[in-house]
Amino acid sequence: MAFSKFMRWASAISLVVLAVTWAYTALTHIDQLQAKLYAPLTLTISPGADAEGQTTTITSLPYLFQNSASELRAHRVTFEFPPLEGDKPRPKLALFSPQVIHGGDFYINGHWFFGIPASTPSIRHTWYSPLSAPIPRDLLLPSQPNRIEIQFHSYQRGFVVPTLSIGALDIVQTVHGKYMFISNTLAQASNIFCWIVGLFMLSLWLTTRSGSLFAYSGGATILWATLFTLALTPELDLAYWQQWRFLLYISTGGLVLLMSLFLIEYAEVRLSRHVRRLMVLSTLGIPTLFLIWGTQIEYWLDIYWTGLVIFLYVISIVILLSRKYRRMDAITWVLLGYSIIATLCAYHDYGVQAGPLIENHAALLALGVPSLLLEPIFLTHFTLPALLIIVGVILLRVHASNV
Repeated sequence: MAFSKFMRWASAISLVVLAVTWAYTALTHIDQLQAKLYAPLTLTISPGADAEGQTTTITSLPYLFQNSASELRAHRVTFEFPPLEGDKPRPKLALFSPQVIHGGDFYINGHWFFGIPASTPSIRHTWYSPLSAPIPRDLLLPSQPNRIEIQFHSYQRGFVVPTLSIGALDIVQTVHGKYMFISNTLAQASNIFCWIVGLFMLSLWLTTRSGSLFAYSGGATILWATLFTLALTPELDLAYWQQWRFLLYISTGGLVLLMSLFLIEYAEVRLSRHVRRLMVLSTLGIPTLFLIWGTQIEYWLDIYWTGLVIFLYVISIVILLSRKYRRMDAITWVLLGYSIIATLCAYHDYGVQAGPLIENHAALLALGVPSLLLEPIFLTHFTLPALLIIVGVILLRVHASNV
């Protein structure tokens, strides 16, 4: 019996080590490929032609402009890269970015060469996709610096100037493919999987009407998929912007509420009616203020309220640990480890939205943090399939104990 238990733990630890090793190797390989690209040393960011504001010179990307509310904004980003040296045939070059959020027009030495649909006074466009833009050879200057200019248009509270670099087309396409798989293909597959499993769990709960774990996990899964479907919407009619933004806040609050209740239920803690009401008020009640004050409290909700609800989830993890630490079985340890990883990913996404992650990008990169983890790419939804597997095991055990 003891040997069997040891083998289960050894197998679990081996799988974790293999997964971490694989992930670290993949991230390191991406960094090695990106190191072959030319990153501009300085960039100039100025308002669009019809906008007012100061010109800013920056030395590190990505860069975040924080604003108090969402509105249509234009920014012009310019930088130069050195001429190609030597007598060898000029390679095919391309402009690369790991994550372009806003659309715009791209120019090389004053000539247009690429474009992404940008926000207008009536339509909001956001892309959350990597960029690979081939640069025509005949537009390059052979003996003097080449000038890149990008005219971005955005409708968002915070404007992110993405990481930009120039390199050989074959390397850019390779790196672009890896980022596309992670930020688009994998994300979409994860969302579809979550919709299916979430509906299945809710169906089980509606059929049996027993076990709050079914309801909490199924509802959280549906809200999770809804949240990221809304957040990654590429095109939105601005006539419905306030309703869309409100749904984002409600989905975020509802997700944290249900995930917290799931952990607390699993920890076998019975909350008083007053505590439950306070949790509902803080996660679902506060966002309704957006329907009254709109963009006047958008910054406050993004920065302070979002941080508060994530902290609520941290409290639920502490409750789980405090109630189960003396009788922790394997699945509880896995759930605890998952909850910690999910919290770190949530704070990563919060850092993208609130700014600290982007503002400290250079310092974190110098500490050896893989560059992909520092880009404005949302990570939390990648943890959801693992949660569904854990919940499935828990629910099977609950069902088996009741048979």
